Amino acid sequence: MNPECKNLEWIARQMYCPNCGTVITSYQQGNMTKFECPRCRTVSVRSYKSWRQDVILLTIPKDLVRI
Repeated sequence: MNPECKNLEWIARQMYCPNCGTVITSYQQGNMTKFECPRCRTVSVRSYKSWRQDVILLTIPKDLVRI
């Protein structure tokens, strides 16, 4: 097995879209997960800082309003 392949572990993660409430499934690689809602096109980037702290960056497209 290639040593480069060991670093490419993908873990499935789910969360609710903070804008519309749809369940989103994405894959975590390293300490970051990028979610994109298919319904409202909101992009959420979740990074894991420690076992007690997660940071979620929420980006809503310009042509949409926050629900």
